[in-house]
Amino acid sequence: MHKPELSGRLAEWAVEISGYDIEYRPRTAIKSQILADFVADFAPAMIPEVDKELLLTSRTSLGVCTLCTDGASNGKGSGLGIVLKPPTGDIIRQYIRSIDLTNNEAEYEATITGLELAKSLGAEIIEAKCDSLLVINQVNGIFEVKDDRMRIYLEKLQVVLHRFKKWTLKHVPRDQNNEADALANLGSSVESEGFNSGVVVQLMSSIIETGHVEINSTSFTWDWRNKYIDYLRTGKIPSDAKESRALRTKAARFCLVDDQLYRRSFYGPLARCLGPGEIDYTMREIHEGTCGNHSGTDSLVRKLIRAGYYWNKMENDARSFVQKCNECQKHAPSIHQPGEELYPVLSPWPFMKWGMDIVGPLPWAPGNMTDYFSK
Repeated sequence: MHKPELSGRLAEWAVEISGYDIEYRPRTAIKSQILADFVADFAPAMIPEVDKELLLTSRTSLGVCTLCTDGASNGKGSGLGIVLKPPTGDIIRQYIRSIDLTNNEAEYEATITGLELAKSLGAEIIEAKCDSLLVINQVNGIFEVKDDRMRIYLEKLQVVLHRFKKWTLKHVPRDQNNEADALANLGSSVESEGFNSGVVVQLMSSIIETGHVEINSTSFTWDWRNKYIDYLRTGKIPSDAKESRALRTKAARFCLVDDQLYRRSFYGPLARCLGPGEIDYTMREIHEGTCGNHSGTDSLVRKLIRAGYYWNKMENDARSFVQKCNECQKHAPSIHQPGEELYPVLSPWPFMKWGMDIVGPLPWAPGNMTDYFSK
């Protein structure tokens, strides 16, 4: 403004514009605010999808996990059907080939096994549904337990239920439990000679005999370890040549020790490969456990490797975990940037305010100099 030519041009433009009803306002972030208000006011159907996406990214299991179970016993054998609906929305369906059991024992086995699987996924709140009146009434204390085996099953079921923060066990009619019933019948119909552990889970022994559920839980299709375990056990490869070559190359880094997958490394012992139900607990123990110091992403990954653990996308999971840590957010270093005055933008109704930008053509200034005022 100290240059005479610049102030003169400003005065000239002011005289020209004074004849019109034009009001000058500085540019603000009006467009982004309008779009945000429009989405908030006219897209209420997006709220459930946003909540679902938040639950997926936060890897939390605080929602209600629904479990439907059924047991079947016939001349071909016994089978268990499990339909698990985690709060993330993915449905896990599994049929299990069991040892010879009675119908009531199969119902107990299916319920206890389903609860164990839900707990292994990190579920804290469970809503179990079963079509057996005997199991429901014995758990609620309505029916008296006379058989010794039924009493042991009841004690096992009560122990598993109390491992959850909150649980409900209710009876549903058989016609509302068709999916679990079909899976149970399918598990009981599988011939033991043609049994394939990569297709169906096998219950090795009864729960009341071993004291815990001994199952081949790695047969779930959502576990990243399945393709390596199946290849190392059976040697099966995909039909596609490119996928087959990639699988053989990657599987050379892994090995099986007592049916547990481990990854070889150049600078340490074998690293135990973790599944989805173990990742969050392991990171939490190392990050904020007894010896944890709330380290950053890179340091957390190095500590996990030194502790002997491995899984796919370790860096991404560690970064997401550190960013969501409450203590790290509270005690993180403060940002020492200078404060700036805030300019609130009010928009009573979407698109009530409009902003317009007018550009060019821009004339060339004499002497090949840029005309910053008109630009």
